[in-house]
Amino acid sequence: MNSILLQVQQYLDSVSKEPVKLDKQLVQEFGEACKNALLKQFEETRRDKFETRMSNIGRPLCQLQMEAKGIKGEGQPYNNKMRNTFGDLIEALAIFVMKSSGIKITNEQKKVNYKFNGDSIEGRQDVEIDGKIWDIKSASPYSFEKKFGEAGGFNEVVREDSFGYASQGFLYAESQSKDFGGWIVINKSTGEWAVCETPKLVEPHKSDAIKKAEDVIKSIPETYKTCWLNMMRKKLGLVDKDNEDENIINSLLSWMEKNNADFTNTFIDLMNEENFDQSIYKSNDFKNWLEIYKKRKLSKNFSKSKSIKLMQENNPVIIPRNHIVENVLSSADEGDLKPLNKFLKILENPYDNNLKISNYYKTDIKSGEPYMTFCGT
Repeated sequence: MNSILLQVQQYLDSVSKEPVKLDKQLVQEFGEACKNALLKQFEETRRDKFETRMSNIGRPLCQLQMEAKGIKGEGQPYNNKMRNTFGDLIEALAIFVMKSSGIKITNEQKKVNYKFNGDSIEGRQDVEIDGKIWDIKSASPYSFEKKFGEAGGFNEVVREDSFGYASQGFLYAESQSKDFGGWIVINKSTGEWAVCETPKLVEPHKSDAIKKAEDVIKSIPETYKTCWLNMMRKKLGLVDKDNEDENIINSLLSWMEKNNADFTNTFIDLMNEENFDQSIYKSNDFKNWLEIYKKRKLSKNFSKSKSIKLMQENNPVIIPRNHIVENVLSSADEGDLKPLNKFLKILENPYDNNLKISNYYKTDIKSGEPYMTFCGT
């Protein structure tokens, strides 16, 4: 039996037979950990900037790419917060029990950084015991028995590692040139403990786990760039690919930023080939760009009907602009729901090119300062 598991079982066995005097310092640390768990799950805001971390490296690549682009998925079920909090509280309790049983824990929740080929990934390890890095997990009865327990084991964990547990653990250890001990696991239903140790001949598993993590890290920027280019080509009605597309797209975005051009309306004007008599479009920079853009569209298998259709499907005509939202909400607050209902009806078909209703199409000409909004709105 693993020495960690043996020591914990002996301690809990003794406690079940007769009361013991708890270490006040350990009780205080446990209380602080519980408080931090609640603050983390219920009060702290999520990071604004996406980061690939050791703890999320096992998520599906498509999910990581969407998060990198700022695309949020559907809301989590209401019990998600409870489940995550259970995990944090069980981890805190496990550390308390191990320390109380005499196990020496060091570098608890230490921040680590794994670097390779100019890239890096951060994380926070759980604990270090006797020079090895250990990850603490709470598990369902099924996972406890079939994955981490006697019916499973290390090979079963890494065989179908959909959560990236192996990559996570090995990165914690490799970032400090230390060994990964394995997983200390608590059955969420019964309170049973298991220790799933890393075998001595672990090199093939270790190399595979780290390579998997490195591949994910390296693939996100390139995949994001590919998706972004495809999206922008559609917005510009480019039905095929060309090596110069990225330069054309970036030149347009730079011009838009320099001249404070409205993002949505610029693409609408390009789509409809109109409003170019406006002063903003009379600069030489835009005229030169427009000439290059038109030549690019004609350079390959150009089809005007396909190009226009592509632009119409990828450029919304109506968007919920801040000043319009403020106006309809103010009217609703005063008891007049007609503007709100009308606006919601229009938003049902944001790509309908016949909906160029001036009040919704135009930007807020009164706005001279950055618009401030809040999470609650």
